[in-house]
Amino acid sequence: MPSNVQNSLERIVRELGVNDIVALLGERIPSTDLNTLLLEVFREKANKSSASDLLKRYAGNRFVHPATVDPIQLKQLELDVLRIAKSHSAIPVQLSPVAPLGSCSVVATVDQNKIVSAIRGTEVVSDATNLLALHICDLIKSRKSGNRDDFIRLSATHRHVRAQHFGNAPGMLPHFSLFCMVTSGVDQGSYLFEKQAFWEHIKVIRT
Repeated sequence: MPSNVQNSLERIVRELGVNDIVALLGERIPSTDLNTLLLEVFREKANKSSASDLLKRYAGNRFVHPATVDPIQLKQLELDVLRIAKSHSAIPVQLSPVAPLGSCSVVATVDQNKIVSAIRGTEVVSDATNLLALHICDLIKSRKSGNRDDFIRLSATHRHVRAQHFGNAPGMLPHFSLFCMVTSGVDQGSYLFEKQAFWEHIKVIRT
């Protein structure tokens, strides 16, 4: 944990006078109860806010400002790449703006603080490939689709939000659009699945 975060956490614990508050909220309270508690906290904060407070929060929050990109050109590019992907059997999917909490940090070496966590067991999507992979797993587990006779190929364009702060470093933005593809299949040996899926992705990128 970064030292500034640790210092802030220690200060909060000290001011509240509840030494095990993190364990209480993170481990001893069921997720549904924690959601109920946080929903009420945020409702109270919103009820006590004024229009001027809202404007101040807008001005000071880097996550909420519009991107400096031509939206028409971006939408056209998204349509073009999705059509290309579909022509290579990668079915386009319109993903949710949120993913299950831990969609990145549970399966990769990503700190949860680099992601905008939310309530109701969710987080703002920071890597749509993970969400596509979860969707495929759900399709297979629920037997709505299978990957034995043929690959499952999905694609998406999605707005991503990431919480790292890079100052004014060029190209380091709090939110941005990405195109992604995920392929699922069963390997028959000698990395045949991996090699075929890899070259299919390369063909899409080169088109």
